[in-house]
Amino acid sequence: MRTGTAATVLVMEDVAKGALDPANFTSRLHLRSRLCFKDLEKEIDDRHQEHIQGIGVATLLSIWTKYIPHLQHFSPDARKLFTITHKRHRLRLRKAQYYPLKTSDIDESRPLEHKMFLVT
Repeated sequence: MRTGTAATVLVMEDVAKGALDPANFTSRLHLRSRLCFKDLEKEIDDRHQEHIQGIGVATLLSIWTKYIPHLQHFSPDARKLFTITHKRHRLRLRKAQYYPLKTSDIDESRPLEHKMFLVT
């Protein structure tokens, strides 16, 4: 680490082999650069619109039930909108361990001082 910043080692279980291969990742970057809203708009049909609207409603209800005391008894119903009514492609929970690493001793508050050495 030459920048003085800290790094973290993340250990995840059950990750497919090659999932974090840099060559594989960089080969897919061009796909993201071509993605635009017009392409997404073509893919969204009425079924997707209903789902997106339902998730928006569920998000607002969960915020209201969290911060408005008189609505807190509706919190389980708002959660069911996410977990039952509008669930799609739920991600499996994974165990992960993380190990923070030490920072380097480079002082980033001052620019590096370059010294010239004269050879005589």
